[in-house]
Amino acid sequence: MKKIIAIVILIFSLTAVSGCIEVLYEITIDKDDTEIVTLQINAPTLVAPYLKDLITDMRNGGFSVETDYEGDRVIVTGRKRLMEGHWEIPTVPGYITITKVNAFDFYVTDYFLFKRYVLNLNYTYVRKRTPRPDGRDIDLFENIPLTFVVNYRGKIIKTNATNWNKKSATWALNMKRFGSLDVQLVTYKINYLPVIAIILIFFGILALGIYFIVRLIRPGAHPAAVPPKKLTGPDPPPALTPPKGGGKKKD
Repeated sequence: MKKIIAIVILIFSLTAVSGCIEVLYEITIDKDDTEIVTLQINAPTLVAPYLKDLITDMRNGGFSVETDYEGDRVIVTGRKRLMEGHWEIPTVPGYITITKVNAFDFYVTDYFLFKRYVLNLNYTYVRKRTPRPDGRDIDLFENIPLTFVVNYRGKIIKTNATNWNKKSATWALNMKRFGSLDVQLVTYKINYLPVIAIILIFFGILALGIYFIVRLIRPGAHPAAVPPKKLTGPDPPPALTPPKGGGKKKD
């Protein structure tokens, strides 16, 4: 009888604290276009024994896992880096099974002056139930909130996120027993080198055009008039002067 009571109390306690569990799944696109995946579970310490299998599955999935205790909370954080182009559908390893992938698109379009990044993710899933001591199972993580964050390259111009800023989008979700995840995100990033080159060329052409316009409106000053050349030749004969005394008068 005492064992049955203990089991009932345990089940009631686990069900009560299941609403206090928080799951954070974060994807960060690094500068080299590799993906950093962070999975964090923040739960009451009472749930810690039930996280052991999850931690094992995370490590088997390539995560480096850290476990911290803060007061009456246990925080499990797993991180791993994926190589460029090796994108991963966000799930909780060993806990969420994907039943159908409707879309999983990631691509970059280079328009010379800017790059356009597109992430389109949509899939349906089924969440595993947690077995309880009597052999049956309970929905330990029923309706727990899932915060899905994407730190993407460039500035966000289109998304269906719950909230976002220039480079980070957040989806506030609920991990129901069966559900779907739909993520739409479009960003752009300016290619500064060609933009700066075009600006310099534009201002160079503009300055050259202004120079020629000024030359047309205000032509250069005319050269100074050349003084007329003096005529050259033999010197004129000296003027004859009358003799002094006036000479003799004739009769």
